[in-house]
Amino acid sequence: VFAYRGSGVYTTNNDGASWVNVSNGLPVASEFFVMDFDYIDGVLYVSIDGSGLYASSDNGTTWTLITGIPGTRIMTIAGHNNDLFVGTYANGVYYSGDKGATWINVNGSNNLSITALTFNGQNIIMNTTNQSVWRKTL
Repeated sequence: VFAYRGSGVYTTNNDGASWVNVSNGLPVASEFFVMDFDYIDGVLYVSIDGSGLYASSDNGTTWTLITGIPGTRIMTIAGHNNDLFVGTYANGVYYSGDKGATWINVNGSNNLSITALTFNGQNIIMNTTNQSVWRKTL
């Protein structure tokens, strides 16, 4: 189980009786602000406002910066099967089928700010800051 708060990313292995900070290796800022996180196919992904997307395959012991996504404001993260999707601020939605090594723009527009992603069958549903909802078949 993972959770985040203003001081970092935490994990518990005893149903929340105690929590361990696993933020060592993530960028330090005056205000640690996790935008979103998701655990997909054995990898924990964390988006930190202004610093980009980070991944850990060892439950937060070590972190790797994931590059190749335009901009650094990743607003939301979602997984579908073994696929990774990120919604960005002003750059739309990006997809990776190889754990972030390469990225493809999903929505065809780089002018959307995405606030939430979810799935409905074979469709990805995208919510934007201008209060519109988009659907795209995967």
